[in-house]
Amino acid sequence: MKHGPVFLLEEWERGVASLDPDHPLGGYDPDHWRRIVRDCDNLIADFGRGAAAMGWSTIDLFGFDPAGGIVAGLVRRIDGGRIVAMDDNCATYRWPFSDRTSRFARGYLENCMAQQFVPVWELGE
Repeated sequence: MKHGPVFLLEEWERGVASLDPDHPLGGYDPDHWRRIVRDCDNLIADFGRGAAAMGWSTIDLFGFDPAGGIVAGLVRRIDGGRIVAMDDNCATYRWPFSDRTSRFARGYLENCMAQQFVPVWELGE
């Protein structure tokens, strides 16, 4: 298996490109699913290269609970907002239609050992 930021970014790009905004996975309603896909696209375009170089993992960014739980990676939390800053420890994102921001720590999901996470593109129908 190939490793390194370039290969990780390529994996993310392939995974995100496989998402169909009109074909929800994981039981998400169509409007929410379209926001998830748009948030994935924006993350890749705006921060993908940097996130890969800084050591963010696939699960940090795109991790979802296949059982539908609310604990998940960065993309699930953005919910139509925008990432405004990212470093090797944390991402700051702005809530949609608000000046309010929140932060997501890299590695946060590693502390949720009771749950298993998969990349959004591996969610079931």
